[in-house]
Amino acid sequence: MTLRLLKRTVLSLSLIVMTLSCSEHRDEKILLADSLSLARPDSAMAIMDSIGQTKDRLSRSERMYYELIRAKVQNRAYVDFTTDSVMLEVADYYDHHGTANERMLAHYLLGCTYRDLKEAPMSLQCYYDAVEAADTLSSDCDYSTLMSIWGQIADLHNKQCMPMEELEAWEQYQKYALLNKDTLNYIAGIEMCVSAYELLGDTVNLLQTTEKASKLFEKYGYKNRAAIAYATAIYVYLNRHNYDKAKKLITRYETESGFFDKEGNAIKGREHFYKAKSIYYLDLDILDSAQIYINRLLNSRFSADAYSLMMILHSKLGNVDSVRKYT
Repeated sequence: MTLRLLKRTVLSLSLIVMTLSCSEHRDEKILLADSLSLARPDSAMAIMDSIGQTKDRLSRSERMYYELIRAKVQNRAYVDFTTDSVMLEVADYYDHHGTANERMLAHYLLGCTYRDLKEAPMSLQCYYDAVEAADTLSSDCDYSTLMSIWGQIADLHNKQCMPMEELEAWEQYQKYALLNKDTLNYIAGIEMCVSAYELLGDTVNLLQTTEKASKLFEKYGYKNRAAIAYATAIYVYLNRHNYDKAKKLITRYETESGFFDKEGNAIKGREHFYKAKSIYYLDLDILDSAQIYINRLLNSRFSADAYSLMMILHSKLGNVDSVRKYT
């Protein structure tokens, strides 16, 4: 064995020992919580809270790992972050220690912290820092987290009314979903582009993208998602006065989305669909049916939409006082 080969062998063995040593210090309960964080986030949070009672006994590296995974679990459990102090320390620690995946996760979660604190510019910067930290050429790159980061970036651009930047982010989301072999999220990334095309007023690409997403959902067995994908397209066809196509998609949405009970009533939180039904009947001057669906919308958390529809309805009925009231 040559001296160079001997040095490489010793170095490789040293790295293996170091990796094993780090793994041995990873609390099995933390690893369990991490594994449960997606499917059972509440159970994962309970585990992390129990560990947190004695976290002062942990070494700094162990405590930083605990805080990293706790933040990951907290984010997946939809528990808002209320301070940035912990994640600032964690991100700073992993900037100098750990793997590329851990640095990426730390900056991603710091971005989620600023998201919850309503600090959009800080949040966006942290997400881009997380992207920069990723080692996309590594065989163990955490594509799942990278996909989530681009999803958050896309959402921020949507809220800032920056549709072109949003589209670019959703393209990255789709890319990493494919690398993660996540077909469902790949298709969802296509579907989410609809919101950007809606902001752009680009109904041609909106309809093409809707059709593509719906067909892919159907192909891979997500029948309800295939129907849900047409939600925005319904309004496009109503605006184009293509009532046959609108009616076809309305019926499909009602029967295949899973958002309606046996009596055909929208489940709680999905009552906004009544707006589309109301517009459909108003445009066709079927006013009795329109009023039924406007009343349903009025009795939901989407009552503001119902007022404008009531104004149109009473205008058609010639009820001047009611028009003034709803105006």
